Amino acid sequence: MLQHPSSRFRGLAAVLSAVALAAVGLTGTLSCVAVSTPFRHAPVAATGSGAPDTVVVAVTQAYLNRSGRGAFFEHTGLVLDGIAEEDGYLGHSIRRRLFGHEAWTMTVWRDEAALNRFVRSERHQNALRAGMPALRAAKFLRLTWPRDQLPPPWSRALAELESVDAIPYTDPDAPTPTPPAGTMAR
Repeated sequence: MLQHPSSRFRGLAAVLSAVALAAVGLTGTLSCVAVSTPFRHAPVAATGSGAPDTVVVAVTQAYLNRSGRGAFFEHTGLVLDGIAEEDGYLGHSIRRRLFGHEAWTMTVWRDEAALNRFVRSERHQNALRAGMPALRAAKFLRLTWPRDQLPPPWSRALAELESVDAIPYTDPDAPTPTPPAGTMAR
């Protein structure tokens, strides 16, 4: 039996609508999914009897604008490509929401002084300036962490970030973000 052309199109429209709804539902589900890189240790991390028992962990959560994300991730990559050269660097991991607008970095440092030198380094400051147009807001956290329990789990870092207020950066002329001093003991 032949179908009337309009009934075939209604059937096709129904199938396409179902596929579209499924795709939207899947995208909505995937927007909650975040992935992290494995923790990368420095080629030669300071250890031994002279090494302190604790290290400093810096965690940043960035809320990104849709536009400019490419530049943000490009400059984050450039910083991470050279981070192993930084004095006092012990390791890092990065995290990103798959279909969302959030990214996180976790870096581990020998001490506060090493972290502060990195934050103020030309490489880091250039990346902050270049990535600023993509930044809507950010959270910064520093933790004191037992050296023998590296790497810190992302679950702990994310839980600690829940209690930190986001700093808005909606003004393109806003100052370059600098993580606040101070640590939270584990």
